[in-house]
Amino acid sequence: MTPKPLQVLVIEDDRDYIDIIRMCLDEPDSMGLKFEIESADRLALGLKLLSSCTFDAVLLDLRLPDSEGLETIQQVIAERNDVPVLVLTNLGDESLAFEAMRLGAQDFMVKATSDSRLL
Repeated sequence: MTPKPLQVLVIEDDRDYIDIIRMCLDEPDSMGLKFEIESADRLALGLKLLSSCTFDAVLLDLRLPDSEGLETIQQVIAERNDVPVLVLTNLGDESLAFEAMRLGAQDFMVKATSDSRLL
């Protein structure tokens, strides 16, 4: 029996990076997991999708055109505290990512190290 695809919301304003995430998650893995990706380039749109759709995980950039920093993770967790959140960060923003984990993010990933095994 084929497992149901995992629904992932990517809240990220860099279209190229979203494409990288899609490519990474499209690669076959040893467990046979499949992913369906929905994306939002603004926090407001991401929150709207979170409130109206079911997701298994959120990949969240903390620097968006309409929200920046810890306010971003706080709003996502306030909307859906039952969905695991992986914070996407740039090199040098690790301290912000650690603070986001203290607020409820499950983990963080530095964008420059993105690959299918890490995701």
